[in-house]
Amino acid sequence: MHIVERGTGVPVVFLHGFSVDHRIMLPLDPAFAGGAWRRLYVDMPGFGHSPRGDVSSTDELVEAVDSGLTDLLGGESFVLVGNSYGGMVSRIIAGRRPQQVIGLATIFGLVVPDLAARDVPAHVVRRSDPSAVALAGASDYTDLAVIQSPQTAQGFLDYIQPGLQAADPEAVEMLSAAYAPTIEPGRYAGPSLFVTGRQDSVVGYRDTMASLENYPAATLAVLDGVGHNGHLEAPALVHALLTDWLERVLAP
Repeated sequence: MHIVERGTGVPVVFLHGFSVDHRIMLPLDPAFAGGAWRRLYVDMPGFGHSPRGDVSSTDELVEAVDSGLTDLLGGESFVLVGNSYGGMVSRIIAGRRPQQVIGLATIFGLVVPDLAARDVPAHVVRRSDPSAVALAGASDYTDLAVIQSPQTAQGFLDYIQPGLQAADPEAVEMLSAAYAPTIEPGRYAGPSLFVTGRQDSVVGYRDTMASLENYPAATLAVLDGVGHNGHLEAPALVHALLTDWLERVLAP
């Protein structure tokens, strides 16, 4: 797997969402850059610079990522941060490795893979800006943006669009056809953070709330005024939540 590495210290593995790549996670880096964290931004199989290989289902993708982490980290303790689809993958891996994974965070993470079964709100735009829409120039921006602004449009161009363009179409098609994993996430008792958006029309927030019994040391944040790419719409708030969570991870 292709990995972009920054810093030294405790490993932090970042797993991106579906059809994008590691770049969507880079706006989170300021929350980690001031500490002793070895940040590992992963392109999962079929996305970014990582070839699909033999992966044709989410189950196989989980196995490939899990095996890759064993090769990379051995038995070393590490932290997981997942976004959207990568949040689902992260929860599965944390459930498998409850002693090795010393912290779990999902940022607008997927809980219910079946689109029709998700409890999600309708898409709304809290702040419209025609100049931002013109700058982004793509329905992938307008379909998800709750806050339309030059900043979120530029974030889309810098961190989301390149991954969409780099994704392997065959991988997207095959994984879409076998999207729901048969592997259950299981229980994870380590320090956890679930950041959700009140206006997230892709994965919502209620499904995450319903999963909390499996995460007895979890903080749940439901952010008003942000959608599925809320780390671009409310970066300071997301960074503050991550900072608080990292303090819990390191607490004796």
